[in-house]
Amino acid sequence: MRFILRFIGTALAIYILIHYGYLSGVTLASGNLSLLIFAGVLSLVNLVLWGILRLITLPIRWLTLGVVGFAISLFVVWTTVNYGSHITGTQIVWYLPILIIAFVMGLVTSIVG
Repeated sequence: MRFILRFIGTALAIYILIHYGYLSGVTLASGNLSLLIFAGVLSLVNLVLWGILRLITLPIRWLTLGVVGFAISLFVVWTTVNYGSHITGTQIVWYLPILIIAFVMGLVTSIVG
């Protein structure tokens, strides 16, 4: 249930950010379908990588008071954009949208979880 809520929250947040022009460097190949596929792949990559990296970086996250957790979120979004772009049809040409998506993903995760 939490995965579905996280997927819906991420898709809705990214849609709002793209619709109101906050993510100007993002290109969706086929509109809303591309957005849903991107949110699904992002949620799956987040589910797999976040759990593994959270366990590996536990001492570092504890020492930095959670800042490394944001770096992990950036890595998850970057991985989804760079290696999943042929699946999702999403192109991001600048790093600021990746930063914004990682921040929004963290907000959605903390609201849902």
